[in-house]
Amino acid sequence: MSLIEHHVGFTLRLFSHLRLTTALAATLQTIFVSFVIVAVNLITGILTARYLGPAGRGEQAAMSVWPQLFAFCFSLGLAQTLIYKVRHESINASEFVFCGIVISVAAGSVAGIFGALLIPFWLSNYSPETISFAQLVMTATPLSAVYYVATAAVQAAGRFSWYNTLLLMPPILTLIGLLILAVCDAFWPKLSTLAYVLPVVPALACSLIFLRRIYHPRFLFRSVIVGKLLSYGVQVWGIDLLVTLSRQADRAILVGLLSPAELGAYVVAQSMALTLNVVSNSVYAVLYPRAAGRSPNDIIATSGLAIRICGTIVSFAAVAAGVCAPILLTVLYGPTFAEAVVPFRILAADAVISAVNVLSIQVFMAAGRPGPVAILQAIGLAAYIPLAFTLVPLYGLDGAAVAWLVSSIFRLVSIYLCFPLVLHVRPPWPFPRRSDLVALQGMISLRSRS
Repeated sequence: MSLIEHHVGFTLRLFSHLRLTTALAATLQTIFVSFVIVAVNLITGILTARYLGPAGRGEQAAMSVWPQLFAFCFSLGLAQTLIYKVRHESINASEFVFCGIVISVAAGSVAGIFGALLIPFWLSNYSPETISFAQLVMTATPLSAVYYVATAAVQAAGRFSWYNTLLLMPPILTLIGLLILAVCDAFWPKLSTLAYVLPVVPALACSLIFLRRIYHPRFLFRSVIVGKLLSYGVQVWGIDLLVTLSRQADRAILVGLLSPAELGAYVVAQSMALTLNVVSNSVYAVLYPRAAGRSPNDIIATSGLAIRICGTIVSFAAVAAGVCAPILLTVLYGPTFAEAVVPFRILAADAVISAVNVLSIQVFMAAGRPGPVAILQAIGLAAYIPLAFTLVPLYGLDGAAVAWLVSSIFRLVSIYLCFPLVLHVRPPWPFPRRSDLVALQGMISLRSRS
C-alpha cells in the first residue's frame, strides 16, 4: 500500500468515526448560512457607506465598535470553555450552561462600565455628542456577552440549525433596520449605530429559549462548576481574546490614528476582506466541537485536511478579489472609497494567513492545551500596536493594512512552532497535496452513499 493510499484510508476511517454525514451536513449548512451573512453584511455596508459617506461611516464605526469589542475582551473564554466542558462532562452540561450565563452577565456588566469610562479618552478627537452616544451604546455590552455564551452552548449541543439561526438573526435585523431608516430619510450615524446594536436583544431572547429546550437548566451555582469554567476559561481566554481582537482591535486602535474619512475607507476595505474567511470560520464552528478531547494525532489528521482545503479556497478567492478590487469598491461603495483598493488587497492576503491561523488554533483548544499558544499569539498581536503607530503616520491606510499583515504572519509562525514544542507532533502541512483530493472525493462518495 502506498503512502498516499494509507493517508487517505486513515483520513476516511477517522471522518467516518466522527459521523461524517452529520459533520459534513452541518459544515455545508454553516457555510451556506455564512455566505448569506456575508451577503447581508455586504448590503448593509454598502447602504451605510452610500448614505453616510467616508466621514459618516467612520463616525458610525467609532460609536458601534465598542459593545462587541468589550464583550469579547471580558468574555473570560466562557464561550469556547462551554463547548469543551459540555462535550467532556455532558452529565454536568446543564450546570455549566447556567453558571456560564451568570458569569457572563457579571463580566459583561464590568466590561460595559470599563468601556464607558475609556471611550472619552480614546475618542477625544470626536464631538461630545458622539462620545456621549458611544457611552450610551455600551449598555448593550452585557447583552452581547450573554448572547455569545448562549450561542456557544447551542453550538456545543450540535444543534447547528438553531446555531445558524442565531448567527443569522442580528445581520438580518440590522438590514431591516437600515432599510427602514433609508425609507424614512433618517439614515444618520447615531440611528444607524442603533440598527447595528439593538438586534442583539431579540437574538438573545431566542438563544435563551433554545437553551431551555436543549439543557433544561438547573438553577444551581456550585463553586466546583464555576471553578472548572474559570480554570479552563482563563487559558482559553487568551486565544478567544486574540480571535476577537484580530477582527476588531485594529479599528479600535485606528480610531485614534486616522481621520473619520480615512477610518471609513479602512472599515470598508476590512469588511470586504473579512468575507474571504467564510469557509474557514464555518469549518472551525463545526470542527472544534467534534474534535474536542481527541488525541493530537486524530485532531491533526482532520485539521490538516481542513487547513489545506480552506487555505487553497481562500487563496484563489483572494487573488480574484484583488484583481477585481477597483471595480468592486467603486461600483459597490462609490468613487469616494477608491483609496481603499490597496488596503483591501493587502488585507485579502492577510485573509489567507488568518484562515490557516484560526484552524491551527482550534487544534490546541481541542487538545486542551490553549495556554502556551495564547501567550505567543498575544505577543504576535501586541506587535501590531508599535507597527501601527509607526507605519500609519508614514503611509496612512496602506501602513495600517501592512501592519496587520505582518502581525498575522508573526502569529502564524508562532503557532506552527508550538506544534512540536507543546503537542509534540509535527505541524499540519499547509500546502495542498494529491492525497487531499483523493480523500475529499472519498468523503463525498461516503456522503452520497449514506
